[in-house]
Amino acid sequence: MLVLLKSMRIVFCLLMVVASGIATDNNTSDNQLESWPNLSANRAIALRTQRDVSGNATVASAVVMGVNLTSVVFEPFGYNDNSLADIRTLLNVGVEAMTIDAYYNEYTEDWTLCPYDILASNSSTGKCGDVASFNISSIVTTMNEFLSATDTVLSTNVLYILLNLNSIVYPNASSMTGIHRLGKVFQGIENLVTPEVFNVESQPTLHELLFTKDLRVFTIVVEDNLLSNTTYDISLDLDTLFVSSEIASNINKTQVEASGQTLVPLPAVYQNFNEGNISSLDDSNSSSFRFLYETEDNEYIIDSFRNTLLSGYSPIISRSFPNLANISSFLENSFWSWAAGQPPVQSAASPSSSGNSTVANQASVYRCAILTDHGWTTAACSSKFRCACLNPSDSDRFVITKDASDYMSAEETCYELGDEYVFALPHTAMEQRDMMDMLPEGLTGVWININSISSGNCWVEGLITACPYQKTISRRIFIRMITPGSVVAFLLLCLIAVFQFDRVPVQKNRKHWRKLMHDQLGDEFEGVPS
Repeated sequence: MLVLLKSMRIVFCLLMVVASGIATDNNTSDNQLESWPNLSANRAIALRTQRDVSGNATVASAVVMGVNLTSVVFEPFGYNDNSLADIRTLLNVGVEAMTIDAYYNEYTEDWTLCPYDILASNSSTGKCGDVASFNISSIVTTMNEFLSATDTVLSTNVLYILLNLNSIVYPNASSMTGIHRLGKVFQGIENLVTPEVFNVESQPTLHELLFTKDLRVFTIVVEDNLLSNTTYDISLDLDTLFVSSEIASNINKTQVEASGQTLVPLPAVYQNFNEGNISSLDDSNSSSFRFLYETEDNEYIIDSFRNTLLSGYSPIISRSFPNLANISSFLENSFWSWAAGQPPVQSAASPSSSGNSTVANQASVYRCAILTDHGWTTAACSSKFRCACLNPSDSDRFVITKDASDYMSAEETCYELGDEYVFALPHTAMEQRDMMDMLPEGLTGVWININSISSGNCWVEGLITACPYQKTISRRIFIRMITPGSVVAFLLLCLIAVFQFDRVPVQKNRKHWRKLMHDQLGDEFEGVPS
């Protein structure tokens, strides 16, 4: 009995652990700060939705959030390999552009992540870490781990590595990293987009780049602060690294010709953010990769951060946080499409009264979206809103209907404007800005052509469009359903095995048991006592 009680106690404890794990898995948070250091569930949905909506736009139209690694990671947390974990965390939570300040030591002719003052520092806290484990190559390794983990149809997305090149002169051989060519290091990046395969004159769409070409990482030299008489020949890296069109004139044409490479500048804008000039940003650089980085004199606030996104520029955060998780407030607002905290995660089961998952039963569920002043927000499909419409022959002109309707009737409401009008959805940041500019003052929102009616948490354009990831999502749900039962069955088998091999004491030695019985029976008398 004692063994049974012990075994049952063990099984109960194990079941509690399993139940705890299941509960944690199911109770995913919509708050990025609470989910840190992992990507929050709703932001994972928002990332995928925005990627898919922009799929037919050119790659340069993809607007992302970025950080300067020196300001955000190295300066506050150390120039050492401990910072690599912070870089991986930033990648995990959806940072898709990283500026690397790289320093070329003209004396030792190799590249380091540490500026001169850090290399020469005698401070134990501000000193450069072991260059054997903290260097550009170790960052590439960290990025490759992330790229491998997210190389799936649900998670893949673009990543920009922005390089600021600087010169230092530090005559100390102990600081040598052994990295003499940047191109050679970055050739090791998985899914790397190179100048050879990327046509700047005819850019592929985002969908084509990610899913047809299976490419996702751009490495772009955006600043060239090398000495005018530098010994570094960047022309040897032109088969791997892109050079921004803003600094292409700095490249030595003679060296390029001698190397046999071809310099094809990538149309890119990398400028410091100024709150006063956001309103002057226009569409003249719409085919360029555009980044705006903050400075100490001009730091982003949430409003200017979002305005930068809606202007088609990718904002780069360049400040230190006492706690890296504090960057979550910007992460929550890092989409040109969805408003902060949107879309909320939907439960697998339909909340309809009948339990059926038909379109009609889903009509009262928050599986449709409206455009508000803050971005896309979920709404009950049966609610009444005015509709965003578009004349395909005049793609730059959106129209807001005067009449309100439910989501199911939005297409018909647009058709009433004219048989050429269709239910509309913005596909890029600048289209979103144009549509938001048309919102009448005081209007709560307007219907846009996106919903998750066919499958919860899978937002698609068009009322009858099926979720393209239904099989993938269903497989995951099936695994989550059978896992608890499988674990319980395994534990029960273990319990049976325990009883099989850990028998009660009297059954452990049958020979001794028979002897005891024989002696006991020998003391008993047969017949009637006299």
